[in-house]
Amino acid sequence: NSLWVLPGVLIIPVFVYFFLERKLIKPYQLITNGMKLLTEQDFSTRLRPVKNKEANQLIDVFNRMMSSLRKERLSVREKNKFLDLLIQASPQGIIILDFNERISDVNPAGLRLLNVTDLAEIQGKNIRESGIELASQLAGLNKDEETVVRTSSASIYRCVRSSFVDQGFEHPFILIEELTRDLLRIEKESYERIIRM
Repeated sequence: NSLWVLPGVLIIPVFVYFFLERKLIKPYQLITNGMKLLTEQDFSTRLRPVKNKEANQLIDVFNRMMSSLRKERLSVREKNKFLDLLIQASPQGIIILDFNERISDVNPAGLRLLNVTDLAEIQGKNIRESGIELASQLAGLNKDEETVVRTSSASIYRCVRSSFVDQGFEHPFILIEELTRDLLRIEKESYERIIRM
């Protein structure tokens, strides 16, 4: 009898190991693999189902979450690309600042209005100390404040300071619209009306 008991006693730990592997070790490995994929931001990979009902429920939730994250990421990328194209094509000058009032980006229209040929000349410089007349006049603008600026070259600009939120932080930016041509056109039309009268 004792000869039959000994193999039975040895088999019990093997069954316990396989039971624990199915119920604890496999789900733990799945969670570890999932965490690794999230850390690497690999939202296109999916976990394969296994022979465990509870683990498969976990896998299903994880795979749906990964699909949702992938869609969100693609949507954000597409929106960012569209916004970049809009900013680059905008006839208004746009100066984007960082938290320390340093110039981080300027669109082509902004470079033209600031009389700057290369962004590298002013990128990273504080707007107040950039050495550009128009930019230095905009340094004192508060959020959502609008002003009309006249430079020494008799150019007139309407400037508005605002901000956008990116990754939970507010980034200030300044919109610049040239009014010189419009004002000259209005003045010309006024003079023509006076002359006709």
